[in-house]
Amino acid sequence: MWNMLVVEDESIVRIGLRYLVDWESYGVVWKAEASNGEEAWNIIEEEEIHIVMTDIRMPVMDGIQLTKKIKERGGGIQVIVISSYDDFPYVQEALRLGVTDYLHKPTMAKEEIVDMLKKVLDNLERTYGPSLTPAGTTEKERDEFLKALLSGTDEEGRLEKQYGALGLPALADGVRLVGIRPASGGREEEQEKSGSRFAAARYFIEKYVSHDWGGAVANGERDELLWLAPAQARSGERTWNEYLAELKKNLANLLNVALVFSGGALASDVPGLRTAYGELQRELGEAEGAVGQAVRMAMDYVDLHFCEDVSLSSCAEFAHVSPAHLSRIFLKETGVNFSDYVIRKKMERAKELLRRTNLRIYEVAEKVGYAHSHYFSKLFKEYVGQSPIEYRNGS
Repeated sequence: MWNMLVVEDESIVRIGLRYLVDWESYGVVWKAEASNGEEAWNIIEEEEIHIVMTDIRMPVMDGIQLTKKIKERGGGIQVIVISSYDDFPYVQEALRLGVTDYLHKPTMAKEEIVDMLKKVLDNLERTYGPSLTPAGTTEKERDEFLKALLSGTDEEGRLEKQYGALGLPALADGVRLVGIRPASGGREEEQEKSGSRFAAARYFIEKYVSHDWGGAVANGERDELLWLAPAQARSGERTWNEYLAELKKNLANLLNVALVFSGGALASDVPGLRTAYGELQRELGEAEGAVGQAVRMAMDYVDLHFCEDVSLSSCAEFAHVSPAHLSRIFLKETGVNFSDYVIRKKMERAKELLRRTNLRIYEVAEKVGYAHSHYFSKLFKEYVGQSPIEYRNGS
């Protein structure tokens, strides 16, 4: 397998490139990414890289400067530059420096990339001989392994023995199995948009969780994403529930799609993992049947903004429906009207602040979006049955 580094300051372009081609079927591993030439150079100094695909115009260090450093370093790295309409003088300079080829960003298609890739692979084989890097476990192989393992068809325990060799979190330390799937329901065109956005979810989740919690992400057998999360975070002091809530909010912001999460029970062996997977599938089915996409998007929006002056209109705009329609289906599908749902979110957060902080009552009120502490206290007592002071004192 040949290791590739992609250098591009626009994340949406990196995502498009990653999922436009089945790189591993051509013997290429998507090894690393960088948003500028300086980040890329640091990776090249530390990792074994064979292919660099780089944008020409980037902050800090551009693609031309990076190409010069790669060529001065030597070692046979193949460089492909990505250009825009007005970059032709830079493309000429890159070709003089000895890049293998260039791609035109506004028009590049899968066929063009594959043709370019064949040229690159021919050059690598002439330089190094057949694939220098031993073949590792590809995403597709790991996905198939997990599907077989979780299905319970491993009669002789063969797959169970392979588990530890695939870079998966150690079961002995405890693993949480979490399923993630786009919400069903809503208009057909919105479902199509959600599906295309969800295609990028694996990329975002892998990047997000690998930094501070850890674990592995794979595709499940029913088009859901599976996250095998270690029991303990790799870094930071957040609890599991705090971290999962943060993950949900950030994905909602990044993808603008309603997601269903399920699972999260700890497993310490393969039978426990299989039990968790069965429970996860049941929960996903129940969650999908409970509310449609528009309502789930509205609920996600409230989760993100309930400490502000969140309104039915702003939620309806986010969910791509009219306020009147959202109000009607929200009550029908959740059993609670929209305003009560928002108040409940605010009060639950207020309870947490009252018990875990020393903030004054008016400061707690402000934190959950109320300018007047008297009104906040009145709502709190109606909701909790105690005044904020009584609740804090545990009376």
